[in-house]
Order: sequence, then C-alpha cells, then structure tokens
Amino acid sequence: MSTKLPRTPGAFRPALLGLAVVFGAAPAALAQPGPAGLEAGADPRGRWRLDMTVVTDAHIPVLGTTTARARTTFLLDISGDAGAYIATTDPCRLRVASNRSFATTRIPPAFETALKGRNSPMDSGLAAAGAPIRIDLRPQYMGYDPARASATLPEERDHPAVIDFEPDGDPGGTILLDAPLFGEVEVYIIQRAHSVLEGTWKGADRAGGRAKIVDYAQRNIGASNRLFAANPTIKPDSARSTWSMVRVAADTSCADLSGGLSAPGDDKEFGR
Repeated sequence: MSTKLPRTPGAFRPALLGLAVVFGAAPAALAQPGPAGLEAGADPRGRWRLDMTVVTDAHIPVLGTTTARARTTFLLDISGDAGAYIATTDPCRLRVASNRSFATTRIPPAFETALKGRNSPMDSGLAAAGAPIRIDLRPQYMGYDPARASATLPEERDHPAVIDFEPDGDPGGTILLDAPLFGEVEVYIIQRAHSVLEGTWKGADRAGGRAKIVDYAQRNIGASNRLFAANPTIKPDSARSTWSMVRVAADTSCADLSGGLSAPGDDKEFGR
C-alpha cells in the first residue's frame, strides 16, 4: 500500500468499509487541577496519531457471511481553546481485515489518496486520566453528492448524484477483492457514514474508547465481475468498534505513519 505525503486538510470522507509512535515533547502540564479525584491535566493541543477501527457483520452474495474490521489511521491536530477544541483529521491509510479467508480486500492507492481531511468539534477539558473526550466526525459521503440524492443511496451507477471518487474512470469508489477462482475483482461502492468517538483520556499522551456508529449505509453500484455487484447486508457494531490516539512529534507526517510506526493495539491481523 502506498504512503501519502502530508497535505492541507479539506473535506474528509472516512472510509468505513463493510466488506465497513514516536512521542514528541508533550506540552507542560497546566497548574490547575483536573476534575475531582483526577490527576492534573495537560494541554491536549498538538499532533496525535488516531486509529479508528469499525467492525461490521456482512452477508456478501457469492462469498457468504463475514465479520470485517476496517481500520483508518489519521494524523490528528488539536487546536483552539478549552471548551471549543477543534480536531483536524487527515487520513493516512486504510486497511481491511476479515475473519474469513475466501477473499482479501485491498484498497487501491488512488482511493487512499482521495481521502481528505476535515475539522471536527471536540468536547474535552484537559488531558487527564479518566476525563471524558468526544469527537463528532459528522456525516460523511463517499462516491456520491448528497445534495443531488434523496435520503436513500442511489441504486444505479448512472444516477446523477454518483461521482467518480478517486477519480479513476469508474463510478463511486473502487475497492479490490482477491477471490479464489475469480481473481482480482473491482467493486464500485458509494457510502454514507457518521461516527462519534466517545471515550476517556488515559493520561496526558493517550486516549481511547468506542466508535459510536450513528448512521451507516453502503451500496455496491457495480463490479468488474457481475457476480459481485449484488449488495451485502451490512450491520455495523458500535460495541466492537474502537478508537485510540497517541501523542506524536510535531513534525510527524502521514508518510511516517504509513511507513511502519507501531500502532496502539494489536495490528497483527492487518499484516504489520
């Protein structure tokens, strides 16, 4: 999978596929105490690595039923003032792992490159162990223009709302399936998703919790092999979807994260 150089954040579309650190110098702890019973907190502003893993259960025509884990790794910059922090997310890489071996999902470099950053509101006080943190990633749209669609996802590849996400000449976003007997298959998808990260600080340099899936819908609008154009029944599982973030050096880039820095949690299933 390719690496990405840092870029100016724009409109972010996190890919929740259902098929979905090197520490820098931390800001000095502030003098005022944190919430009652907690240690004094640190200023959370600065650069972080964020990993969000969304778990989905899907019944896929032809292939059967599978549980998939889609992990997106971001650079996250926290700015603003206490009570009005802004979390700027810049997606760096996306990996998908399944509990079944009948097919392997791969994310083409063009898809990763098309992922953009955005600003999200962050509800948090100082970074103190046990203190709450919440980041609302807000509704995201991939492969279609919601202003030109109804409340339901478009069903046809030639619908006027469908766009070429990458662009690579095909409608929607293109992902790849490596399936025995079929070889490499391109699947064209569109998606709507809204996730809220809720959790607690684990100290001045770490936080994590559950990724609450507020809304999720995905549709296959075509495939290079028509047997794979049917739509899976996908159910996201907020109880098993998680996130974690770790403070990193101020000059950390997406290329650094894509190049093999250790991630919070267990990355074995993602082929580290």
